[in-house]
Amino acid sequence: MAMRPEDVLFMMILFGRGIVSSGGSATDVEVALESIGQKNGFKTEVASTPTVIHISLIEPDGRSWSRIERIKVERPDFYRITAYRNLLREYLDDETSWVDIVESLKLLESTRERYPLLLRSICSGIAAMAFSYVFGGNLLESVFSGVITAPIFLLLSLIPSNRMLIDFLAGFMTTILAVLCGYFFDLNSSKIIVGSIMPYVPGILITNSILELANRNLVSGSSKFTEAILILVSLVFGASSAFFVAGGLV
Repeated sequence: MAMRPEDVLFMMILFGRGIVSSGGSATDVEVALESIGQKNGFKTEVASTPTVIHISLIEPDGRSWSRIERIKVERPDFYRITAYRNLLREYLDDETSWVDIVESLKLLESTRERYPLLLRSICSGIAAMAFSYVFGGNLLESVFSGVITAPIFLLLSLIPSNRMLIDFLAGFMTTILAVLCGYFFDLNSSKIIVGSIMPYVPGILITNSILELANRNLVSGSSKFTEAILILVSLVFGASSAFFVAGGLV
């Protein structure tokens, strides 16, 4: 069954919205949506930013259909990005009908966090331990880094707030606890701090912003890079505030 232009647009929106909200790059979105348009005989113009997607389908006779969609950005989710890529491949290779693809996209979009919060908190603690050790901390300092990070990650994940406030609190709380550990157990608090803060550093966001700037997606790349800088500033400001509060213990 042939797809109507409005059906093609709807499928494109589901793909684009899912990839962007899962942390995919603007380049990934544009390539995916253009391939869908080409398969259906349309010239496709796509403009993707971290918060908005604009799609235009142009038929050979000049008629066009357009749609703009506001996107809510969530945390990076590699599982969902991979799932969207697999669905796109199935559609382009005619392995699955477009009706089934749309239903799968709707189901994938409604899928919530696959991993329990407690498990993610434990993993953040393990990551903090590894970072602390890699940056020169001894075994005890690495353990304290993980013990500090896991409960703070759990607590902050339960707070409905914006990302910058969360990162400020993360920098403040981890630094306060790290300084106290260094003071009472005669440890290097800097090694504990660097491990505890690293799980909050927006590495994926920085990488994607640089890649998109290199691909001349200037709006998307610049906005992501600005967001990453603001997150880093929040972390640093939180840690600096903690040092100011606990200055007598350093």
